[in-house]
Amino acid sequence: MVSPPGLQYSIRVLPRTILPFALTYLSLIVARSNDLISLRLSSWLILLIALLVQPVVFFVLIFHSRWSDARTAAKNGAVIAPYVQQSPFAIQRELRQMVHGHPCTQQAGILVLTY
Repeated sequence: MVSPPGLQYSIRVLPRTILPFALTYLSLIVARSNDLISLRLSSWLILLIALLVQPVVFFVLIFHSRWSDARTAAKNGAVIAPYVQQSPFAIQRELRQMVHGHPCTQQAGILVLTY
């Protein structure tokens, strides 16, 4: 019997998602109970810190992957293509204007008419 792909994906992603939260939460609880921290942390503050670990891990992984890619490229004598600096919303807006707009309707807030 073949297991559904959603279950396989969940099993693969779940540890990566829950592990930072669980390690932070449990380490802060143990540190609080054993008086390893000089501050007295309340339960809601421990939970908030543990929840904020996930976005921090997300950005650290982004920067690590960029650093790792640059290092691998330098080792192989390659150059990384530049990253898109625009937000996804600006890119979507430009694509929408290209598809549905007139080529010379508006540029930088100025209406341009061509005859």
